[in-house]
Amino acid sequence: MAEKVQYGQTLSLNVTKILKSVRTPRADVEYLQTSDHGNVLFMDGEIQLATNDEYRYHEMLVHPIMKKMNGKDLDVLIIGGGDGCAAREVYKWTNVSSVTIVDYDEHFVNEFGRGLLATLNKQVFSRDSIRHVCLDARTFVFNTTKHFDVIFLDLPDPDSPEMVTLYSELIMTLKWLLKDNGGVGMHVGPALLNPNHKNWEMIANFRDMLLHTFNGQNPSVKFNTCYIPSFSNEWAFLHMSIGQYSYDNLLCNDVAKLCRYWTPTCDNVLPLDIHEIYRRRL
Repeated sequence: MAEKVQYGQTLSLNVTKILKSVRTPRADVEYLQTSDHGNVLFMDGEIQLATNDEYRYHEMLVHPIMKKMNGKDLDVLIIGGGDGCAAREVYKWTNVSSVTIVDYDEHFVNEFGRGLLATLNKQVFSRDSIRHVCLDARTFVFNTTKHFDVIFLDLPDPDSPEMVTLYSELIMTLKWLLKDNGGVGMHVGPALLNPNHKNWEMIANFRDMLLHTFNGQNPSVKFNTCYIPSFSNEWAFLHMSIGQYSYDNLLCNDVAKLCRYWTPTCDNVLPLDIHEIYRRRL
């Protein structure tokens, strides 16, 4: 089984068993047992997660921001995240009051988030404080009256003009939804070693959009990466905090016990060349 070509390459997997193959109203989804990556979830020919390493992605998406939210009774929004794994990481924090997952594919959430992936996500959809909203992201953000302390964008890769437009629109509307002193976490595709790749311009644009959208609220945007074997790339993330919880002046909580991969000192172990490219490009 081979993933469709992305970022100049493709990953081929040795599939030992087809666990599930379904066509939802939104996508073709396959859940496959492999010899080296655990069980792998494909959506429209792209790997969404592999059970052997998904924790790297979800820990890096969630914990750099959650460790800064010192308040109580936090309301968290996850746009995307129908597999439930980002919510699993959020609930490792005891100061979470509610989690809202906005995923427009109800069939996928029922079949996988509540079904085949329930053991992986620690049965997160059975929690009383979680709510799944079956709406597309634009409809939700333009119509909700609720505000959130933390917002995560856990959507498919911004690897097409349509997805880049969606990410851009969501970033520019987050100000309507985010409470004072809130935070945002999002993945932004691979941190490729080619310094001239168009991904770096996209990452810079997203960074600038966050700073512009929250101008006047003391925004601080941090760049993080981690290597994800099933994605065959170093993966990039942007984390923004505002107000008193900015990166420059907040003490770091000890969250190493929550994680297998990510720790508060992760900046000291990330590949230097990635950050040198980031600084040079941005």
